Amino acid sequence: LPALFEPGLFAQVAREVTARDERDLNRPIAPLKPAADAVIIDSTSMTVDEVVERVLTMWADLCR
Repeated sequence: LPALFEPGLFAQVAREVTARDERDLNRPIAPLKPAADAVIIDSTSMTVDEVVERVLTMWADLCR
């Protein structure tokens, strides 16, 4: 993990992950995409506790 703090390495890894995701999304056979019934939670501005609470609330609503 400390190696990620080497100059430029984090940015390189981020570029590689982005390129991989782009390939996976656009491949002709079995492209990477959410299931038709998937629930997508944008956790960008959420804490871990907030994400857990959202998931548990959604699960409870589905089980009613």
